Parts: sequence; C-alpha cells; structure tokens
Amino acid sequence: MSERPAQYIVAVGSGKGGVGKSTVSLHLALALARRGLAVGLLDADVYGPDIPLMVNLTRHEEARRWDFWRGGDVRHEPIESHGIRIMSVGFLLGERQDARKFLGFLRDADVPVLGAVENMSGLECPHCGEVIDVFTPVTEARSVWAEGVVLLGRIPLDPALGTPDGFIGAQSEAFDAVAEQVFDALQRRAAA
Repeated sequence: MSERPAQYIVAVGSGKGGVGKSTVSLHLALALARRGLAVGLLDADVYGPDIPLMVNLTRHEEARRWDFWRGGDVRHEPIESHGIRIMSVGFLLGERQDARKFLGFLRDADVPVLGAVENMSGLECPHCGEVIDVFTPVTEARSVWAEGVVLLGRIPLDPALGTPDGFIGAQSEAFDAVAEQVFDALQRRAAA
C-alpha cells in the first residue's frame, strides 16, 4: 500500500440517520473509479457500517482488541472490491453487527425480547398498489430472525408516517397487527 496521502478527501455526511449516506458514498466512489481515478472509501459509521454488506464483504469473527492510537504496529489494509479500496469499521465489528449486536447486548443484560419489527418493508406504489423493495432485503442468515427472534410485523415505507396523522390505510393496519403481537407477547410473559 502506498504511504502517499490521498490527493483529495471527500466527506459524505448528514444531520440525521437513514437518509442514504452509505449509498451516496459507495456510488460516488464507484463513479469516480469509473473515471479512472484511484479511489478509497472509509466507512467509519460504528452504528451501522453498511458498506461491507453493500459490496458483499463479510468478516465472521469480531476483533478481540483494538490497538489504534496505542503506538503499536497495528495495521489494517483496505480490501479491493469493485475497483475501489474499502476500509470499514464493519471489518472490526464482524458480521454480528447492528440489530444482532444489540440483540446480544439485550440478552446479556437479561432483558426480555418480545420480537422485532421489519420497518420500511417495501413501498406500495401509489398508482398500481404493487409492493416495491426499495432496500435490498436482509438475508435470513444476517437477520435477527436467525437468532430466533419473533417477527412481530412488517411496516411498509410511506412518507406519510413522518407526520402525526400519517397512520392511515396499510400502515395503520400494519401497526395495529404489530400492536396485537406485542400485547399478546406481554400477556404470555405475564401469565408465565
């Protein structure tokens, strides 16, 4: 790996989460690489390092220790994929990240898990009613369902959910179904 620093650094950020920073970062890096530039992509999002998943790179074992800034000779090399060099916090966290990591935290603290909701599960076309998968579905093996978590329901993506009176139609029905599942699970726990 070259020790020469990057000629340019471009940061992609936002004031809120879930707006597509990883998508923009990846596709901007790919577009720059198509122009013949040598491109590196650093995914430093410790809460949701999505870049490895987006390019199908996985690490199956979590890092046992982090030695950055301790003066040691710790060096992590970027991985070449799709013509760009990628370095991600996801390589340190391993495959059990995000929801599955949080699930482990809850279980370690003996917090009962009633189940999980698959949010933003498809977008219903306002013209024909067909459900479109806007986001790539998570594979079963990478989901909390593989950990035995009960699926409480799926909530379709709808911009109206961002407003207080946006609970109408399919979204309202989906939330009603989730509420019923949650209430049933609470009653079963109370009876046990």
